[in-house]
Amino acid sequence: MSSRRLLIMAVVGVFSSANANTIFVDDDNCLGPGNGSEADPYCSIQDAIDAAVDTDEIVVAPGTYFETINFLGKAITLRSSDGPEATIIDALFTASVVTCDSGEGPDSVLQAFTITGGYNLNGGGMMNDGSSPTVIGCIFFFNVAESLDGRGGGMYNFGGSPTVIDCTFDENYAFGLNQGSGGGMYNRDNSPTVIGCTFIRNVAPLSLGAGGGMYNRNSSPIIINCLFDANVGTQGGGMRNFASSPTIVNCSFIANSSGFFNSTSNVTIKNCIVWANGSLQIFDNPLSVTTVSYSDIQGGWSGAGSNNIDADPLFVSISNCCSRHFTPGCDDPGCEAAVCEVDPFCCDAVWDLGCVALAFDMCSVCPNDLRLQSASPCIDAGDNTAVPEDITTDLDGNPRFLEIPETPDTGNGTLPIVDMGAYESLGGGCLAVTSQEIVCHADGTTFTVNIAGLNACTGGTTQVTFTASGGAVGEDLCFTAIVSDGGFCCTTEICVTIPDCSPAALPSDLDGDGIVGIVDFLALLAAWGSCSDCGTCPADFDGDCAVGILDLLILLGNWS
Repeated sequence: MSSRRLLIMAVVGVFSSANANTIFVDDDNCLGPGNGSEADPYCSIQDAIDAAVDTDEIVVAPGTYFETINFLGKAITLRSSDGPEATIIDALFTASVVTCDSGEGPDSVLQAFTITGGYNLNGGGMMNDGSSPTVIGCIFFFNVAESLDGRGGGMYNFGGSPTVIDCTFDENYAFGLNQGSGGGMYNRDNSPTVIGCTFIRNVAPLSLGAGGGMYNRNSSPIIINCLFDANVGTQGGGMRNFASSPTIVNCSFIANSSGFFNSTSNVTIKNCIVWANGSLQIFDNPLSVTTVSYSDIQGGWSGAGSNNIDADPLFVSISNCCSRHFTPGCDDPGCEAAVCEVDPFCCDAVWDLGCVALAFDMCSVCPNDLRLQSASPCIDAGDNTAVPEDITTDLDGNPRFLEIPETPDTGNGTLPIVDMGAYESLGGGCLAVTSQEIVCHADGTTFTVNIAGLNACTGGTTQVTFTASGGAVGEDLCFTAIVSDGGFCCTTEICVTIPDCSPAALPSDLDGDGIVGIVDFLALLAAWGSCSDCGTCPADFDGDCAVGILDLLILLGNWS
């Protein structure tokens, strides 16, 4: 988790100013109006926003704040002091909890709150209209968008390009008599960036419900390291795309009512796992093209793209008790018995959303644990080039690139190879390699291998260094590394490819002795004049099919 906190600090730091004021809010100080100081904080978050000016920071103490807030176009940072579990903004289903509709940019920051009890036509939890705020580390729980076409239960983004990092969208709803769209998030005419977010149990119900987790219309979102689990929508339980071009990298779409539903869209999916989403993992209408690469797709993928697999991802645990289905009961006997004792309908008829809610409250199998077992075929199977350079951690905050020596590399790139899905496996063995460097020595045959990794005993960093020589270039050289944490920890076999350490030919070294000197000078004079064969005239350094003054100057410039 520390690396994720560092990411948040880095992002927020961009928006800080040496002249910024800090304004304090505490709902324990509601007897008086307060003045925003630490000694006499405001009682209301909106009062603090009203008093703030650009670059100010508002720090909110733990508590439940029953209000709605509007950033009013201000470039301010609004954050809780103790995290989202302790600091809640509850609109009591009166309006959107948070509104940005005055052209807010990325320096309008909302950080570390639970956003709940929102209700509006669009954007129950947060409504961003023509704005591009930054939202970090928030929980959007049980918000509702409802109208003829309710859009964005958790968040509604129209225009602009919001950035959403490390947020959870849990059990938000988009209802519509015509169509409810985007239970978790609805994007229209914009290009949001969504990194490290979890979309779970969001619902776009009724017969035309679309995009339980996310709905994109005329949008080009970038979605990285995200989990879509147990979301419900008739068209695209995980994601619905209409006239959109999303790019989705290292995400897991698991156990949604269906996976993707794409209309007139160009969808790019890289390093992802799409599994157990009912009978429909990815649907394209005739005007859509989905390109899938280095991903695990249940049932396989015959469309555009390459290097995909169809193999059980081997999650740590997955149970249909945690998602809606149309048969009675679920696959965990203990959970089934507990839920059906409370609501017999779940075992007599169908396992509906009410049964899922009970399972989350009562059963240890929910939510699913969608991390990878050590034998997963998704480990070291992704494409390193698909991961943006600034993405260094996974959904858990662990290193995004880890090499598991016990697992064959089937992905693309130099070691370590990224995994498929939102979570990077730490492996079940001795050492998870984070970096590998091979340095050739001057003798042309000896090389040193420097390896760093996380050891299984302490989770700390271990350095492995050894020197070797010999062997055929390109062959594997395997060795046993003994990992110690003060005493014996474990051993692991690590293989590296033997490099070509031969020194590059020295320019102008005609006799091949490794230096440019008098012998080479005499050889050049002996070849002076036109070359009889332009292709085999070694003293013709400038390639003009003659040995002359320019070639002599080149030799003298390389004299050693």
